[in-house]
Amino acid sequence: MSSSNRRRPGPATYGPAANWPEGPFPAAKDPATLLAIQTAAEVATAVRVERAARFWSQEKLADEAKVSRTTVTRLEAGSGWVDFQVLVRVANVLELKVALVPLRQ
Repeated sequence: MSSSNRRRPGPATYGPAANWPEGPFPAAKDPATLLAIQTAAEVATAVRVERAARFWSQEKLADEAKVSRTTVTRLEAGSGWVDFQVLVRVANVLELKVALVPLRQ
C-alpha cells in the first residue's frame, strides 16, 4: 500500500484525545491549529463513546442527525473538519453540549 493510500491513525486507534499525538494534520505547528486538532480529537472521542454507549451504528447516528454516514465516520476519525451546524446536530442527537470556554482561567 502506498503512503498516499494509508490512513492516518486517529482517535479510534489512540483512544482518549490526550493520547492522540498527530491528529489529521501532523505538520501543523502553530498554536491555533494545534488547539483545533486537540479539540477535534476530543470531539471525535466523545461522539464515538456516546454513540457506542447507545449501541448505535454510524448509520443510525447519521440517520438521527440527518447527516451522511461518511460525515459521521470522518467526525469520529478526526480525518477532516465538519461544518459547525453538523457538529451541533450530532451533539444534540447524542445529548452532548457544545460550548466555548476561555483558554485562560
